[in-house]
Amino acid sequence: MSTHELDNRCWHDYYFWIGPHDQAQPDHCFWIDLFILDYILGDLLRQDAGTAPWIIHRRTKPDDKGHEFKLSCFALPEKAKALEDSIRSHPGFEAYLRFFASPVPPNPPFQRLKHESEHVPWRDFSGGRWPKEFNRPYSHYAYGFSRAYLELIAEVIDGLGQPRPDPNDPQSLATFYAQVRRKADDLWTSQGYEPFLHQVGAVFGYAWIEVRPRGLKGMQLIL
Repeated sequence: MSTHELDNRCWHDYYFWIGPHDQAQPDHCFWIDLFILDYILGDLLRQDAGTAPWIIHRRTKPDDKGHEFKLSCFALPEKAKALEDSIRSHPGFEAYLRFFASPVPPNPPFQRLKHESEHVPWRDFSGGRWPKEFNRPYSHYAYGFSRAYLELIAEVIDGLGQPRPDPNDPQSLATFYAQVRRKADDLWTSQGYEPFLHQVGAVFGYAWIEVRPRGLKGMQLIL
């Protein structure tokens, strides 16, 4: 890749705005994220066709974004556009639009945003919550665990021994990916500490880490 091409790479965010936040069941539709990640994006991301590093982010809040799935990637404009075109032409994307997308207005169901000023393969994801020294290492870390999550979902699906449903059958998609989500969540809850958290701690020589209330979300202390 030439120096000119390197200079033209920047970050692109692909937003799937799925729907409003459900106050009563804030995570009940998180299986849709898995449908997007595995069914629509999976093979495209595994190719790493000039779009690495890539990072996924999931959130749902009672605000003007609601439930959102975001893919961020660092790529040349033409590679980013090719990925967008591949997403839009994927049969699973049509199913997403028809059956699952009901974004909070004025957000569209899907959109790519280009960040022309961000020309290095790391960025500040902190929102001011951590020092700048973490920005470059965090981007590598987030790419690694995003890819690890994609592969975990594939492993869970292989273990089920069931074919992925027809994208024109929304009920089967919902049942299938809700089952995948439960299994992946169970693995993370009961077994995720050793391969993910403990091993990271070992890299840092088991140095102490402060855990603040925000960091405890989704965690339970078992003695």
